[in-house]
Amino acid sequence: MAMAENEEKIEEEEEEEEEEDGTVAIEVTTPIPRAQELQEESCSCVSTFDIQSWDLPLLLQSSSLIITAQRSRLVQQSKYFCALLDGNFSESSLEKISIGWDPQIFLQILQSIFGCSVHIEPDNFLLLIEGALFFGVDALLSACEDWFRRVCSETGLFSHLLSLEYLLGTWNYSKEKCVGFIQMECIACVARNFAHVVKSSLFCKVPFDMLLACTEHPDLTVYSEKQLCEALIEWISGNTESSSDVSFTLLRKVRSSLLPLSFASGLRRFYSEIGNEAVDAILNTASKLKDLTSLNQFKIRITNYSKKLLLSGCPQMSENLLLISLLKPNTSLSLIKQILNSSSSFMRHSFKSLDNKFVSFPNMLEIDISGCHQLDAHCTISFLSRAFPSLAILRASHCSQFRVQDLNFLINSCPTLHEVDFSRGFDAGDFLWSGHGRENVLVIAADVVDNRCVAWLSKLTLEGHNDLNDRHFSELSNLTEMLSYLNITSCSGLSDLAIAAFLRKCLSIHSLLLCYTSFGKESVKVLCSDDCQNPIGCPTIASRLQRLHLDGCKGVDEFAMSHLLSHMTMIKEVSLRGTSLTDEAISNFTVSSLERLDVSDTKVTSDDVIKNLLASLKHLQGLELRCCLGDLTIHCFEVPQNLMLTALRLEWVCKWMTNDHLSLLTSTFRSLTELSLSGCQLLDSYSQDIISAGWPGLTVLHLEECGILSKNGVSSLLSCKGLEDLLLRHNGGGIPKTFITDAASELLQLRILALDLCDACDGGFDSPSHTFLRTVKMSRCRKQKLSFGLKAEIVKPVHRETIILQWNGNTDLQTSIVKERI
Repeated sequence: MAMAENEEKIEEEEEEEEEEDGTVAIEVTTPIPRAQELQEESCSCVSTFDIQSWDLPLLLQSSSLIITAQRSRLVQQSKYFCALLDGNFSESSLEKISIGWDPQIFLQILQSIFGCSVHIEPDNFLLLIEGALFFGVDALLSACEDWFRRVCSETGLFSHLLSLEYLLGTWNYSKEKCVGFIQMECIACVARNFAHVVKSSLFCKVPFDMLLACTEHPDLTVYSEKQLCEALIEWISGNTESSSDVSFTLLRKVRSSLLPLSFASGLRRFYSEIGNEAVDAILNTASKLKDLTSLNQFKIRITNYSKKLLLSGCPQMSENLLLISLLKPNTSLSLIKQILNSSSSFMRHSFKSLDNKFVSFPNMLEIDISGCHQLDAHCTISFLSRAFPSLAILRASHCSQFRVQDLNFLINSCPTLHEVDFSRGFDAGDFLWSGHGRENVLVIAADVVDNRCVAWLSKLTLEGHNDLNDRHFSELSNLTEMLSYLNITSCSGLSDLAIAAFLRKCLSIHSLLLCYTSFGKESVKVLCSDDCQNPIGCPTIASRLQRLHLDGCKGVDEFAMSHLLSHMTMIKEVSLRGTSLTDEAISNFTVSSLERLDVSDTKVTSDDVIKNLLASLKHLQGLELRCCLGDLTIHCFEVPQNLMLTALRLEWVCKWMTNDHLSLLTSTFRSLTELSLSGCQLLDSYSQDIISAGWPGLTVLHLEECGILSKNGVSSLLSCKGLEDLLLRHNGGGIPKTFITDAASELLQLRILALDLCDACDGGFDSPSHTFLRTVKMSRCRKQKLSFGLKAEIVKPVHRETIILQWNGNTDLQTSIVKERI
C-alpha cells in the first residue's frame, strides 16, 4: 500500500515539474482536401501528458486539433521546435503556435518525440520520413531506418510488402531528399531479389545508377550468369536512348566465363566483342585461371538468399571451379591455387581436410548442372552435400561421369532430395541395338541403393541410361513409396518383367515416360490390375495416371493397348507414336480430361493454317512439320518477327527452300536453338554461313538431303559452339576424314553426332581416342540402279546399315552395327 502511494507521489511531482517547465499549445490545421471530406467543423483539445491514451481515429475526425505540449521535450527532441521555441523567433514567446501539417502524420511525430512507439508501414513510411526530416526528429528517423532495413532484409516479403513499383518510388524520393540509407537499402533489396525483379514489367524502368549498383552488390542473387545477362540485355533493349557506353558498362558486370557455351556463342550476333570474349574465356578456362587476379570471374554467385542455381550447358565447369565457389571468403590463395591444380582423384582423398572451409547455404533448394561433363560425380556430390544441406532438386542430365551406380552415394549424402534427373538424353537408336528383345529374366542383387536408406524421391529421371539393367532397377524399388514421376525413356537394358515389378510398387505414380523400352504385356497387366490400390480409392494404377508416353514400345500388341487405354480415366497427356494402335483402341479411349494426344507423324496442312498458328499461338516455342500433305510455300513464314519460337523442324516439306528463304527464316525466328531441315535440295555451301551467322546459339542442328550444302566442307558450322546434337546426311561429299575429331575438340557440348559415309570426301572418318562425345552414328549406303523401264539407268544410294560408336565415360568405347537407319 505504501509503495503504491509512493509511486503516485512521484508521478504527481513529475507532472508538477513538467508544468513548471511550461507548455505550449499547438494548433494543427487539416489540409483543405481532407477538411472538405468532414461533415462539419470541429476542434479537439488534447495534452501530451496523456499521450499514451490518445484515440487517434477519434481525434482525426476533427477539422482542427489543439495540443498542449511540454516545451522542454519539444526543444530537446526536435531541431525544428528547438529553433522555433528556444531561439530568436517571435514564436518563442507565444503560448500558442500553428502548424499546417497532415494531422495523422503530425500526431505520430509527436508520439515519437514523447517516447511512444510509432506504427510504420509502406503507406506512411515516406510521409514519416518527410516529417522527421522537416521537424528534425532523430528518434523517428532512426525508427524509420530500422523498419525499412528490417523489411528489406526479410525474405519472402518482396512481392507482398515491397513491390518494385514501391521501391522505385522510394528510391526516387531518397535521391531527391538525399536520404542515403534509403538508397542503400533499396539497392540491397533489389539485389537480393534480382531473380524475381527481372520478371516484373517495370524492370526496364529501373534507373541506370540503381541497376549498376545492384550488379556490384555482394548480395546480388541470380539463378545464373545467363539470367543476369539476359536481364541486362532486356533493360538495354527497353532503354534505347542509352549510349553504347552504358550497354558495355552493364554487360561487363556479367561473369562471362560462367555463361553457357551456346548462349555465349549466340551473344556474338548482337554483342560481338563481348560474345567473342566470353567464348574465348570458356574454351580456354584452364589458361585463364593461371592468372589468379581474374579468379573472381570464375566464382559462381551464391548468396545466403540463393534458392536456385542453374549451371546447365557450362562445359567449362569442373569440380575445381565448383569447390572454390563454396569455400569461405578468407580461404588462402595458396590453397585455392592447389585446388585448381588438383585432379579429381586427389580431391576425393583429401576432401575431409576441407570440411571446415565450406560455407553453408541452407536456403538453396534446386541445382542444375546438366551438360557439365567435366564434373566428377563423387567430388560433386560430396561438395553439394556439405554446402547445401536443404537441397531438394538435382538435375544432372548429360553429365557423362554420373552413372546409375552413383545414386546410392547421392541419396545417402543428400537425404533431403525429392527430385533427381540423371538422364543421358533421349536417343531412340539405343533401343534398337542394346537390349531390345532380350530374355525376360529378372535378376535381384543389392549394390545400387542401400536398403537402409530412407529416400523420399517424388521425381526420378534416368532417360537414356542403357547401362541400367534389371539388377540395378530392382534395387531402386525402395524409392517408390513417394514416387509420382518416372522417366526411363530409352533405358533399353530393362526387361518387361523388371519394369512390371517396379511399377507394382509405385502406388503414388501419376506420370510415366517409358518410350523405347521393353514395356509390354506384363507391365500392362500391372497397370490394369486392381491389386495395386491406394488410399484415394482408384482401383488401378492406370486409372490414376495423368501422363503416359509409350513411343516406340513394340512389346504392346493391339489387344494389350486397347485394354490399357480403356482403364485410363484421369489421363491428360498420351503419346503413342510407333505403337500398335488400332481404330478400336482409339474408339474405347473416351476421356474428358485429355489435353494432348500424339498418335501420328502427319497432318494435312496449308500456308493459311501455319500462318494462323504462328499468329494466334503467341507463346509457341516449337513448330514441327514432317512429311505433311499439302502445298506449303515460303508465304506461310512471312509473319512478324517471332522471338518465342526456339525449335523449328521442317522435314520433307520445303523442297523449294533457297538461301533467300533461309535468310528470311533467320530474321523471322531469331531465337532458334534447334533447327532441322530435310529434303531442301536447293541449298548450297553458302547456306552454312546463313545458318551459323543467323543462329550462332544453336544446340541442335539436323541437315539431311539438303542439296550440296557440305560439298566444300562444313567448317562454318563449327562456329555454332553450343551444338549438342549434330546430324549431317547426304548433303554433298565434302566432309574431311578428321571431322569427328575436329567437331569433338571444337564443340565441347557435342553429345550426339550423326554422319553418312556418302558425304566423306576421303571415304571414311577417323575415330577419336578420347572424347566427351556420347554417340557417333555413321550410316553406310549401297548403290541401287533404278531404270523404271527406261534405257538410262539411275544410280541412287540406298541405306544399308548404321555403325554406332558409343562412349560410356571418356574412353570406354562400344561399337555396334544395326540395319536400321537411326
